[in-house]
Amino acid sequence: MGLSSKEEWDDYSCPGAYRLPKQPDTVWPNEWEGWDDWLGVPRPYGEALKEVRRLGISTKAEYDKASGTIPGSRLPARPELYYKYEWDGWETFLFGAPV
Repeated sequence: MGLSSKEEWDDYSCPGAYRLPKQPDTVWPNEWEGWDDWLGVPRPYGEALKEVRRLGISTKAEYDKASGTIPGSRLPARPELYYKYEWDGWETFLFGAPV
């Protein structure tokens, strides 16, 4: 849906028979991990570096596969574009020191 904040979620109207709850945090309290997780907002750069290391990703091909398939990873499909101001190449992203 392209929403990136709770405020946008609150303003969104889900048309049709399949409706998402307005308060997913209260509907699924045990599974709830925050609005960024619910909306699929990519992690900030430093968190993405830590997540890449936690997942043991060591190549761009592994990253490409993981970015869209691992639930909760919240890794952007094109980190070189999403993190364009922090980006210093794949080597740094995959192996450099987390910030």
